Amino acid sequence: MDVIWNLTRACPWDCAICCVFGYHVCNTTERLVYSEAKEKGEELTLAEKLTVLKILADRGFEIDFSGGDPLYYDEDFQVVEQATRWLPSRKIGVSMKWELLRFYPVGRGIKLAELTPSNSEYLKTMKFLRGLHGFTKIFFQHSLRILEGAIKCPAVVDSIGILPDGTVTACAWAIDDNCRPYPEFRLGKLPEDDLDEILENALKIPEYCKRTNFCRAIAHVQKVTKGGKVI
Repeated sequence: MDVIWNLTRACPWDCAICCVFGYHVCNTTERLVYSEAKEKGEELTLAEKLTVLKILADRGFEIDFSGGDPLYYDEDFQVVEQATRWLPSRKIGVSMKWELLRFYPVGRGIKLAELTPSNSEYLKTMKFLRGLHGFTKIFFQHSLRILEGAIKCPAVVDSIGILPDGTVTACAWAIDDNCRPYPEFRLGKLPEDDLDEILENALKIPEYCKRTNFCRAIAHVQKVTKGGKVI
């Protein structure tokens, strides 16, 4: 099982297309943003994050730490550092690596849906990049590979998402402009809910009992949006 875990929404960058609508932080605002997120229950405490990490590590899941910036705060750095003690390095990723992503009109990007490239434009770009020669290895996100027919949507069967407040989602990308999962994708919450029960119940849902040849998150967004605005 591959887990995309958004440890925090805090980020020193302020990208217009941020799919999680990250909190822009700097030296003068970082402590305030951090404390407010904790007080509002929008982010787990360090103890809760370590508990969730232990749950995932005990099951041998692969974890891609994301954000926001998953290494910005010392507490989050401690979580990633602890993961290196409980899991082999091949099962740990940090989303600052060189990987090309498909644009998701979610989060802050909802307002920029009209900029979404067409499938043919994606495929043309991927072909061009594969033709480049050099030492840098380019990774294409799973939803781009779905366009090529190379894989199917891994949601629930092979992959889940965890948001900063511990919410477990069928897809880490299926979130609204306040980093909340679309209702159809919400599966439970950690650490209070039992992860095995969450996954067992999710696989009983017809929509998630098998892989599909399209990205569920993008299909959902296209279904509920019109003109870039959620309806």
